[in-house]
Amino acid sequence: MFSRSVCLALVAAWLGAMGSTARCAEPFPPGGPRGGLRPPQQQLGVLTLVPSSAGGERGIAVRVLPPPRPRYDAGAPVVIHVAGGVEPGAAVGRPEFFGLGFVEIFFGFPGGGEGEAASGGRYDFRGPDCTRALADVIRFATGRAPDKQGRRIDDLAGNIKVLKANCGLLGSSHGGNACGLVMARHGEEFPDLAWYASMESPYGEGMVPVELGGLGGGVNPAYDPKTGVLDLGRLAWSDDLPPSGFPRRGPAPPSALKGALYFDINGDGRFSSEDDFPANVFLRDVGGGLKAWYSPRILREAERRSLFGKTRPPHIPSVAEAERFWRDREASAAVPDAVRKCPSAAVIVYAGERDHVQAAPDHPHILAQIEGFRQAKARFVRLNPDRAYVERILQAGPGLLAAEGRKFADNDAGRAWDRGNIREGLQPAGPPIGLYMQAAVCELADRTQAGNWAANLDAVLYPQAPTEPVPPPPAGPGRLEGRGPDPPAGRGPAAGEGPMSASGPRPGQPPPGPGPPAGRGPAAGGGPWERDLLIAASEDGTTFAPAETFVEGGGVPSLIKDAAGRLVAAFQWFPAGDSPHFDRVAVKTTEDGGKTWSAPQPITVEGLPETYQRPFDPTLALAADGRIRMYFSCSPAGQRLLDASVGTYSAISTDGVRYRFEPGVRFSAPGRAVIDCAVLRLGGKWHYTAPRGRPDEGAYHAVSDDGLAFTRLDDIPSADGVNWLGNLMPYGGGMRFYGNSPRGMWWAFSKDGREWTRPTYLGIGGGDPAAVQVSDKKFLIIYTSEPRRRGQPPAAGPRPPQTAPGRAAP
Repeated sequence: MFSRSVCLALVAAWLGAMGSTARCAEPFPPGGPRGGLRPPQQQLGVLTLVPSSAGGERGIAVRVLPPPRPRYDAGAPVVIHVAGGVEPGAAVGRPEFFGLGFVEIFFGFPGGGEGEAASGGRYDFRGPDCTRALADVIRFATGRAPDKQGRRIDDLAGNIKVLKANCGLLGSSHGGNACGLVMARHGEEFPDLAWYASMESPYGEGMVPVELGGLGGGVNPAYDPKTGVLDLGRLAWSDDLPPSGFPRRGPAPPSALKGALYFDINGDGRFSSEDDFPANVFLRDVGGGLKAWYSPRILREAERRSLFGKTRPPHIPSVAEAERFWRDREASAAVPDAVRKCPSAAVIVYAGERDHVQAAPDHPHILAQIEGFRQAKARFVRLNPDRAYVERILQAGPGLLAAEGRKFADNDAGRAWDRGNIREGLQPAGPPIGLYMQAAVCELADRTQAGNWAANLDAVLYPQAPTEPVPPPPAGPGRLEGRGPDPPAGRGPAAGEGPMSASGPRPGQPPPGPGPPAGRGPAAGGGPWERDLLIAASEDGTTFAPAETFVEGGGVPSLIKDAAGRLVAAFQWFPAGDSPHFDRVAVKTTEDGGKTWSAPQPITVEGLPETYQRPFDPTLALAADGRIRMYFSCSPAGQRLLDASVGTYSAISTDGVRYRFEPGVRFSAPGRAVIDCAVLRLGGKWHYTAPRGRPDEGAYHAVSDDGLAFTRLDDIPSADGVNWLGNLMPYGGGMRFYGNSPRGMWWAFSKDGREWTRPTYLGIGGGDPAAVQVSDKKFLIIYTSEPRRRGQPPAAGPRPPQTAPGRAAP
């Protein structure tokens, strides 16, 4: 993350560029940005309303964010963010391009956003109204239409000249389908749209509902990646199975709907969560009740074989209904019209070795899009940005160390792609996807400005252009999620939708930054201060009672039972208001098995070198002599970026509050930041785990005789694509690991830390769980909630009773 001085310099430059026309729709609180500078997207830019028939009388909410310095001497190009996922989005977002000299535009689809940033109209789940709204945003961005006050985009950019002929779309995941459809349906209204950058957008039949399988569920066994054929002969119907949204193998989540299609892999005519594969589906009510929107090919096969019996269930649409539904929401068939109506549009499609959602190794959704535009003879079509631009962005931003040892794709524009060669053109995992997209957008805008459409480039076209890319923020409360930024408006994926978020996996995230001002941070959610810690009880460690709020504004919990039977919980604390303890490690304790807890008390670490970064991501473990050892993430360089200097360090305590630093690093990995560890002493041996990066990369595993010097063993693989982000707990002569996944929280058991059982799912959502066995029939779990919106009450019920703070530190 930028240093405070760099952020302040950018803000000052922006204010100077905006001059007297600057207006902040969400200004600093009274007294200025106390407690740390708010993320730029939360206070900068001009919020306005753009007329649109899809937005009703109110119109569509749009935020215009001009850069502190234009990219070219001639002015600043324009990038329009088209949000991923299936929610309506909002006119807020993380500014990833204003430091690169772009005018950034964020908007909410009809019905999206809240308060001043709310768009009018009704949300039709990325249907025709959403496409119409995007068309009107493009008309505004290209200077063809004013806002509701009669102002053009030039009027809102202050002293920055807007290059309206160098305007393009950034389609994040499913947002790319909206981009293709808007060009095909309304492109005649903006025929000079300059470019379109796609981030692994799910083009192709069945790709939006992740029909071929996604992260967390694996590849659909009925799909053959070598031929691209989905064996519909395995399709079957169950009267009792609820329709399955993303992803999944295993039991479907509870649903009021009964009756679903699945792939009968073992051929026994009955659904088995172990062997069979639910047909992933898009569950939405677009008028006429909630329906399971399977792809047309699935429904054709079901009707051809009369799988539904004599009467099709009311929640199952007809083939004709499904064809109409998907025609308006999936763009592969519309590509020829998009190219015909927007003949000037150049296209770059980003695709990585491991897709952020789709599991099929032949990347059929990438082939459908890249080959669709190439065969339609688009002006310029390229798989992945030029290597020169990727290296330029990485050198300027926080991803340089994450890129070490990786060879970036450098594909010629216009090359044909198929299942046989697609893997040759993919970008390596490691750097955040957002940085790859910065490279793609910069290349497209620069080529447009220079008129250079060569198949490949030897260097960036404008080496003097601004290079201050705003790095992606943390994925969660101090933890590495291995996923993209949070969905809009603080929501996770709803039932029936995949995690098609804006920027995909980010294997290296910065640790929590400085706190927000008083008032608990941004309304859009997603900041760690917008989450709470929840606590729940269970008799078996699997089925938990409803949760209560444990800490308001907290994350990264760890929970142990000490030698005296006292429970100690450590966590990253984000108290409301201008607190000196904001984003610091704190503890709560209980001496009655969790009935009453102390108030949070910040820890102290004596002997921590002044040059070291402050501790974050705490993990507690009990030593043989009864002392408590805290493992934490830290960098001896003292910087706030997650680079390879970040590893696991430790401190020791007799009371769980006051610690003494133990010199030396406990665990590190060459070329990678290591965070979010879990540690347990079992039978005289200390076991250490930490996520390697993305969920499907599994976890590091190391052992130690003294808890200080660890020896790395073979990594732990990720069964079902689960995330090894959580904590270890002693149980039954071995250990349980509690973690999270797209299917919710889970545990697995091991005797030795090497061989693990398959995940057992708890049936509840949440993140970064920590569990403890209080007695034979009592378990407690503490975990992180979903983000809250401003003014929203705590994420669960009342808080457990608290005692005086003095109980935490006698």
